Amino acid sequence: MNLAANISQFLRSQPGKQFRPSDLRSQPEFASFSEKTISDTLRRLAQGAKIQRRNLVRQAITNKKDWVYWS
Repeated sequence: MNLAANISQFLRSQPGKQFRPSDLRSQPEFASFSEKTISDTLRRLAQGAKIQRRNLVRQAITNKKDWVYWS
């Protein structure tokens, strides 16, 4: 698996917790990556989540649903 998939899986296994790149780097599975690489990966994952939410809202509007969730 790649770094993004590993980070994503790790974060899903820790619901409700917040991590800084330095926190992730202290984990053995991420120790070989630089803090900047981890930070860039987290930024890309967050951007992807925003795009995914935006697409869900567009889809709900397109389907003329009576409700739309904003987060």
